[in-house]
Amino acid sequence: MHLKTHVDAPGARLIIEEAMKDDDRPLHIAFYGPVTDIASALLLEPKIEDRGIRVIWIGGGAGRTAAGNTISRTTFTLRMS
Repeated sequence: MHLKTHVDAPGARLIIEEAMKDDDRPLHIAFYGPVTDIASALLLEPKIEDRGIRVIWIGGGAGRTAAGNTISRTTFTLRMS
């Protein structure tokens, strides 16, 4: 099941604010860890999908998330544009 519940956080609101500026340059956003803010920003304001956002995501590491999920030692990087 896919949940479509956003987290109305300051980071998500900042992404929306920056993405909606009258600026033709792409918005580069780097994340180290969870990507909740970009997911929430897209749910809060779907129009930002067409605003040239480039996401760099560096994730991985061992441990558990706040939700109790186990994280493997694999490190990965995702670039979306």
